[in-house]
Amino acid sequence: MSSSLLNSGWGRKLGKELSKQRKKFKPVIETTRWNIVSGDVVEVMEGPQTGQRGKVLNVLRSKNRVIIDGVNIVSRKFDHLISTY
Repeated sequence: MSSSLLNSGWGRKLGKELSKQRKKFKPVIETTRWNIVSGDVVEVMEGPQTGQRGKVLNVLRSKNRVIIDGVNIVSRKFDHLISTY
């Protein structure tokens, strides 16, 4: 749309309606039955860590996620937090 259309009242309303139609997140589908419990050894099937294996530390059923030991680890440096007094 051109800028003159966006400046009019109905143009702004149309722009809001068009932006509402986009979904930012996938809907969460909750399952009622899980075959994975803490302590199981599993292999990652999708994503950048495909093929890695690890032990299940935690199962987050409400978020449909599993926390696996040694997979998707992010290391952070905290040197700026250490003071040298």
